[in-house]
Amino acid sequence: MPKEPCLKCDRNVNKNHRAVCCDICDRWVHIKCNYLNPIDYKRLQNDPLPFFCIKCMSEILPFEKVTNNEFYLFITRGSIFPDNDESTISRQLSPQIQEHVKKLNSFFQNPSCEDTDNEVSPIDCNYYDPEEFDKSKFDSSKSFSILHLNIHSIQKHIETLRILIKSMESKSFEFDIIAISESKLKKASSPLVNIKIDNYHVPVSTPSEASKGGVLLYVHSKLNFKPRPDLEIYESRTLESSFIEIINPKKSNDIVGVIYRHPSMPLEHFNENFLRNLIFNLSLEKNKNIHIAGDFNVDLLNLSHSASSEYFEIMCSNHLLPSISLPTKLNTSGKDTLIDNIFTNSFNPDTKSGNITMNISDGHLPSFIIIPNSNQNHLPKKHNFYKYNTTKFNPNDSNFNKQKEELSKKTVKH
Repeated sequence: MPKEPCLKCDRNVNKNHRAVCCDICDRWVHIKCNYLNPIDYKRLQNDPLPFFCIKCMSEILPFEKVTNNEFYLFITRGSIFPDNDESTISRQLSPQIQEHVKKLNSFFQNPSCEDTDNEVSPIDCNYYDPEEFDKSKFDSSKSFSILHLNIHSIQKHIETLRILIKSMESKSFEFDIIAISESKLKKASSPLVNIKIDNYHVPVSTPSEASKGGVLLYVHSKLNFKPRPDLEIYESRTLESSFIEIINPKKSNDIVGVIYRHPSMPLEHFNENFLRNLIFNLSLEKNKNIHIAGDFNVDLLNLSHSASSEYFEIMCSNHLLPSISLPTKLNTSGKDTLIDNIFTNSFNPDTKSGNITMNISDGHLPSFIIIPNSNQNHLPKKHNFYKYNTTKFNPNDSNFNKQKEELSKKTVKH
């Protein structure tokens, strides 16, 4: 039994730990467990004002655990502010997207159920080993593709990443984008090893001020792109992102982003102060394909938590739907989670996605999406057509009406 257990995690609070004592319950709590950043911790050290832990706050304040939307619905439906327009707080989803989200939720909550008319995953997502991926014969000239991986240190695993890419790529296929979360590159510090990848531009990088985190975007050298720092969301030590825009001369441009949300950042804070603004800004990018990869540390297999459900709804509000529906994080406890994903507003019936069964870093599996180009002709090369020789039609013939009726019933056979 710890002598001074943290009131949240029950682990011992040692003298060298950053922790604060609650003035109500007189118990210690790690600043990470109480969602305090180092700046607030230093302020508390020099400030004589009392400190109340999250446990005591939840018991004292009646709305402490209520999200902004839940609180708003409470006060409007309770007639405290009856004249306010609820639409200013949350945007109503279209019937089409509501149906898609309903199917996604059914699949996420029942991943092992058999396909039925009411519970069908709209995503063709599977597990692949590198050999199976190679046998799939994907073609870069006919598709747009993204590979994402939480690499848990790019410097430590760069060689393994290069081997993975070589094993998956072929003469006819190379990934357009390689998105990396938790690169563990430090701000104001250059990498100690070469992290370049053959046939790709120098990566667009947002390093971290913490011991973990950081993101990278590798763009294939055949693509013309520009960085989009105006779209980035960032908070010191808790959130990093990078965005680029691919310039497509004869079709809509693609905006690609990668995000890493540290587990220490409260999800409610992420939703309200960063994600909503990002989705709004992306909604202003008219006629562009949007793709956001990353480790969001939100398990889509468990949307029972209000903040997780809100996160999912915010992403879907701009038709950004998850392409990965199978667990991406393998845990030794046996409870695998779906915390890495690639969201996109560009869906094609022939889109393929999945996870590569190769554990490179800390149980995270590489994920991918391959979206066929929209201008492809998916009809077979050979067609069978029926035709009539109309020169032989005789209106005075007694069989004319019969022939006319038969002709109206004929259809083209593909």
